[in-house]
Amino acid sequence: MDGLRVPEWTRRIGYAQRNNVFKKTAGFAVKRIAVFTLIAISNAFGAFEVETVNPNLVGRAGICSLHPASSNPAAFLESGGFTVRADYSNLFGIKELHCWDLISIWNRTERMCLSASVRSLGNALYQENNYALGYGRRLIPAISAGIMLRYYQVHISGYDGLGTYGISLGAKFYVNAGLRFSLLLQNLNGVWEERTADILPETMAVGCQWFPVKRLEVDAELFKDTLYPFSSRLALAVDLLRNLQALLGVQLRPDRFACGLRCSWKHLQFDAALLNHSALPATLYLGCCFQKP
Repeated sequence: MDGLRVPEWTRRIGYAQRNNVFKKTAGFAVKRIAVFTLIAISNAFGAFEVETVNPNLVGRAGICSLHPASSNPAAFLESGGFTVRADYSNLFGIKELHCWDLISIWNRTERMCLSASVRSLGNALYQENNYALGYGRRLIPAISAGIMLRYYQVHISGYDGLGTYGISLGAKFYVNAGLRFSLLLQNLNGVWEERTADILPETMAVGCQWFPVKRLEVDAELFKDTLYPFSSRLALAVDLLRNLQALLGVQLRPDRFACGLRCSWKHLQFDAALLNHSALPATLYLGCCFQKP
């Protein structure tokens, strides 16, 4: 399936183990076998690549380095106060493929923040989980930096679970009130791990956030996975009303289009996004957030 990508941490599962899983699941319904095939075949240029379930990010073409509750701990400093958000999606409309995440951010001052999150994907047959702790700090008024530790876990029915960890570093640069840049390096520990074993792929993202006028935000990001070509992402966020924002996003390689709405009321925020994949059915993402300054 051209233009798709296998989830990062499933690449750590050995080929022999995958083949045994196929034999054991031969009696499952055809749909379940199809779902598992997408996840398990690591030499196919295809599957889910779930970077986020957050509709506020999905609606921006999955840009992962610029906004709070993304993969960049340096951007969490923008959230302010205490934040809790939950997101959910039934990926591609496949009944067995549920994905949800929960994240909390504590930002007592403008100079330091802590975060904790959990994400889960799959069903009783196949389950991916990851747990993360993050720390962000403003070094000087124009620069913030952060570090995040993730633990990735895979469970396959009838087999022992697999787990590994990844270390990520992020930074955000505030040029002026209307222009910001970001840098995100994920799973850097792969650089010093032995190359004889499967490791998590290192990824890099460089982003730009521009506010040309009061009600418009323009985002751009260049994303690189060491195993795949560069991917470019472009997004617009337009304030339709005081508490209503529209999102539009486009990603190239793989080609995807996304749109979304973000509605805020007092300390609450509700998000919805629709992702149109080039090869798989469209997916709806839903989320809600509580923020106390």
